[in-house]
Amino acid sequence: MTTTQKRWTRSGLAVVSALLLAGCSGAPAPSSTAEPGSAAGADSASQAEAEAYECNGRFIDPETYHAGVRADRLPEADAAGIAAAVEDVGGAAMDGDLSAWIIAVQATDSVTMLHPLEAEGDYEVVIVDRMDELPATGEPGWILTSSASCTLALDPSPLTSAEVALDPAAAPDADSTRLALLVTERDCNSGRDAEGRIEVVSLEETEDAVLIRVAVRPHEGEGAFTCQSNPPTPFTVELSEPLGDRELLDGSLVIPQPIPVQPELGL
Repeated sequence: MTTTQKRWTRSGLAVVSALLLAGCSGAPAPSSTAEPGSAAGADSASQAEAEAYECNGRFIDPETYHAGVRADRLPEADAAGIAAAVEDVGGAAMDGDLSAWIIAVQATDSVTMLHPLEAEGDYEVVIVDRMDELPATGEPGWILTSSASCTLALDPSPLTSAEVALDPAAAPDADSTRLALLVTERDCNSGRDAEGRIEVVSLEETEDAVLIRVAVRPHEGEGAFTCQSNPPTPFTVELSEPLGDRELLDGSLVIPQPIPVQPELGL
């Protein structure tokens, strides 16, 4: 059995964002929408603002995100229906009322909302869809269709996103000029690695930090892939000078975070 993945396009989001911003006034964005820290540098922050964002495969226009339009500014009937949909499942997916949620994507029959979590750049993301006939009542209304968490990332299109970690068997030290990474493809790949398809999108070295952004090149041509977990792929990045005491940051995230060490198998 194969799984087909659907992605939001940037052009589609541009239309949605224009309608959203034209129809609602923005409230101040929550603290977790702050610009990337000083370690990333001003150039990295500007680059992040210019690119599309993604949250668990849902692509978000930066203008909409930074406008911080709250879900309680939806039309009254829609807001009431969305609140009722969440209440029907015990409210477990929603932390706080609609005023605590940012509208990330809005269409006639679907709304995607983000709620900031404790760690900066992390969000709970929920999707509510409008149905002509709700299963419980047979009447039209809204229903909660998805609830998950994510770390807001830069959309690498036409490449695809990946998780990056340090190889515990070759942890870098101050003298290292080669970084041994383990890169895990997020897209469906039938449980295989991404050998030969990993690319360095950007490598920024400053006095205080090294920001590495990697992504995966999609397979050429058509093909169907099953969606079990993919194994990490070893990948080496060359630095222009020894690492020293500089911090290693994942530059694929809107707010860059330290690159973790991959847990060893069995731990």
